[in-house]
Amino acid sequence: MPVVWRRWCSGAGMIQVLRLRIKSPLRHHANRFAAGACKSCRACIVWLRRYDATPVLERFPGMKTPLLLYSASTWLAYSVAERFYGVHYAWCTAFYDGITAPRHFNIPPTSSPAEIYRNLEEETRRGDLHSRAIRRNAAGILDGANARLEAGTITKAQHREIKRVVAKAKIPDFRPVLYVIPFDRLEGRVPEVPVSRRAHPLSLEYRIEDLRSGCFDLLELRR
Repeated sequence: MPVVWRRWCSGAGMIQVLRLRIKSPLRHHANRFAAGACKSCRACIVWLRRYDATPVLERFPGMKTPLLLYSASTWLAYSVAERFYGVHYAWCTAFYDGITAPRHFNIPPTSSPAEIYRNLEEETRRGDLHSRAIRRNAAGILDGANARLEAGTITKAQHREIKRVVAKAKIPDFRPVLYVIPFDRLEGRVPEVPVSRRAHPLSLEYRIEDLRSGCFDLLELRR
């Protein structure tokens, strides 16, 4: 069973909940974190990365924005966006794992970053040539390149190069990555996804179309 700590994050006005595996080397650090040793959201992210904690957020009346947003994608999609666009497209939720979301939210597997990450990790690790997730991701990269070409933000030569990159990509290139996005680093309002496009009507999902590299951390979780 995981150990659960709850810590008030005054900057975001919410409780941050950590669920950790019971490992004796972690107890000292977990206790320091719960006591307030972490002084900033970025420090929280570094701590999570180092000790493989699972963060979730508890929302309370009057709380209008989440502390962090999470989005799972592939290394190939990240690399194409970083190299050719300079900005990233992210479909996000405020809950890393849908099964830990408060009861009045329903985050289905197709919108849960944790489940998307686990599925991609398993399929790429085992070399699944019939993976629907990999095919969808490849198609999404190409759709994004087509949209960028029509908008005039990339050249025809760059568009052809992206198509060649996707065509030559190997299964390990679709390994999962996790975007961890501090909400207060985002400029302007982040729109919620309309009910008609959510994975479930009572899900909580956001769409960011121009996420700059300096506004998130990219994690690759290791078992």
